[in-house]
Amino acid sequence: MGRQKSHQNRNVSREDDLENNIFQLFKLIWGQLSEALQNRIMRESDFKARKAASDVVWLLRTTKKLAVNVDHTN
Repeated sequence: MGRQKSHQNRNVSREDDLENNIFQLFKLIWGQLSEALQNRIMRESDFKARKAASDVVWLLRTTKKLAVNVDHTN
């Protein structure tokens, strides 16, 4: 029983570490974007939910989609 509890504790710790790393990655990517691109991303309808979830894949895809037009619109 003690061994099983130890494995569960390690798994929870790893999940916490993963969640924190994803959050940090989202912040890192966000901080590298220009202010103009950040403003365009913030206008996306699902921005608040995606940011709250630290959805890195969405951030990268949205950045790619919008980055093409930033230089032409600003």
